[in-house]
Amino acid sequence: DGERLAPARLADEQLTVLEAAIPALERDGLVRKELTRAILDRAAAWIALRQPARAVESLQRVAAIDDIRPQQRAAVEITLARALWDSGRDRTGARTLASHALAVIRGVDGDHAGDTAQIERWIASHTGA
Repeated sequence: DGERLAPARLADEQLTVLEAAIPALERDGLVRKELTRAILDRAAAWIALRQPARAVESLQRVAAIDDIRPQQRAAVEITLARALWDSGRDRTGARTLASHALAVIRGVDGDHAGDTAQIERWIASHTGA
């Protein structure tokens, strides 16, 4: 039973650090790469703690930024899709975001087979309402 609690404990500890770091990054001026990574990590922690609704607003703000790198955009969009789906919100929008994330990651130079496969699996397993 302790093994099942470990991811939640880790996510909770991660949230403590990120909740302090994100406002500091925002205060110091938008450092997009670092701020985006911190917001993604915080969102993943909320999802792991089964509180995905808490991740939606900040992910939507990051998704609205035009000049983030494509690989980060794909990560933001698939994480937002997960948060929307898991919170019972806009499931059609979640599938649309996931499909866009897949198109974005396929267009990124380099080997992103793992990311591509992960997004494809998510889309395949989230087809119903």
